[in-house]
Amino acid sequence: MSGGLIVFLEIIAPLVILIIYGRIKIVRARRKAEAEETSVVAPMLPFNPRTEPTPGPLLRPFSTPQRAYLRQQIALGKACFYMLAYVCIVIFTSGLLPPYVNRDGTVLPFAERVWYSYLEHAAVAEIVIVIFMLVAAMIALGGLTNGAPAIFNRTRPLTRSFLFWARVVPAIVAILASLAVGIVASVVLLLIFYGPVWLHLHDAATVGPFLSRARYWILAHGLLQASAPRIFLSLATTALLIFSAAAVFVSQPFWSSGKRRMTPLVTFLSIFVGLSAARMIRHADLPSFSRWSDVLFVYATVGPPPPYTYVLVPILASTALLLIAQFCVARKEL
Repeated sequence: MSGGLIVFLEIIAPLVILIIYGRIKIVRARRKAEAEETSVVAPMLPFNPRTEPTPGPLLRPFSTPQRAYLRQQIALGKACFYMLAYVCIVIFTSGLLPPYVNRDGTVLPFAERVWYSYLEHAAVAEIVIVIFMLVAAMIALGGLTNGAPAIFNRTRPLTRSFLFWARVVPAIVAILASLAVGIVASVVLLLIFYGPVWLHLHDAATVGPFLSRARYWILAHGLLQASAPRIFLSLATTALLIFSAAAVFVSQPFWSSGKRRMTPLVTFLSIFVGLSAARMIRHADLPSFSRWSDVLFVYATVGPPPPYTYVLVPILASTALLLIAQFCVARKEL
């Protein structure tokens, strides 16, 4: 299996497709402009606004202004989905590259090396997700809490509650959908290049005498007890929890471009909070954090997984944080 092929599929091929697509759009726009220049100027037609497209089942219960705003936010969510999905695919499949699979030599059997590298890179993805969730919360709530866009939105015939959820829900859907696409794509590439390696893991008692003590511990206490479904579920719940916490942070009164002296401080605090959360997640297996990582369903290491029952904790906590953020946005004065 060539690592260059994976790199081509992940990085080079999307860029080539994007360049070709952009080139086609430029050529079409140029031809359309040339055709308009050579054609005879048509008489000015009376104003005839285009009728609203037939709303789908999801938009039908809303009024016309609400549907127009939701379509705008859904389009923004789609753009975020494409970028996040690409990032997730690259992160989840990076563990399939031969340098990572063989970085420890051949002290583990081949199937164990591949599966361990794949799960380790998927688990560490939570560190990257922290930063992306902070940026996503800033983008989603910036139009309600920051400067002229927030003032403009307050003048619309829409409630603050509707504006909040109309921006938050598409962002959450885009985040979860991008994670799902990254997981599916990584599993497909794993099957194509290596096959179902999780079905060929050796018993630690069988290969233990031929391994070092450290490698034996990884196999017996880590790899064979790891749970890929819970790693991916933890990615989703952790992303939702970080996004909700960042939403509360962004909705606070100090987050305003009108207070220019606070901008550097707020930016520093945002980076500090994001990096601190990432560091805590990275060391979730330490004794001081292990209990909290289980309760919050943070699963960022290859090893024994937290119980499924704890998955309700981050979901309920995220819901409570979003309600707090909505309350803060509704009462914030611009």
